[in-house]
Amino acid sequence: MLEFGNWLLFGYWSLVPGDLNKGWGLPFSEMRCNISGNISFNPERGKGGAMNKAELINKVSEQTNVTQKVAKVIVDTLFDGMKESLQKGERIEIRGFGSFMVRNYGGYKGRNPKTGEIVDVPPKKLPFFKVGKELKEMVNTSGKI
Repeated sequence: MLEFGNWLLFGYWSLVPGDLNKGWGLPFSEMRCNISGNISFNPERGKGGAMNKAELINKVSEQTNVTQKVAKVIVDTLFDGMKESLQKGERIEIRGFGSFMVRNYGGYKGRNPKTGEIVDVPPKKLPFFKVGKELKEMVNTSGKI
């Protein structure tokens, strides 16, 4: 278990507000939290302005006053927990941001573009993200594309 600020991180458990005396946490499938803080991207990064994992680790380190090593553990544990929950078919909801879920897609008849041959495409499951209302409104009012 790691503590930084008033947040606790439990191995495969979620990052939750709390204190060490309570010693509680929620599995990712039951995680609910509000988004706060300001994560911005570096305009010098190039086209698209995508934030990568290393920059996210830097931002966590800066905003929580922990070392880069601890911030990496936090980010890795968070992502690992989310992947584990999605692998189990569980939904992850982060209030103000959005929700992650697994969508099932049925099989269908497809066509090989090289040969034109009709092939059976098997059913599959894919991760899906649905943006939350607050994030959608924030992006739409920012004026940046």
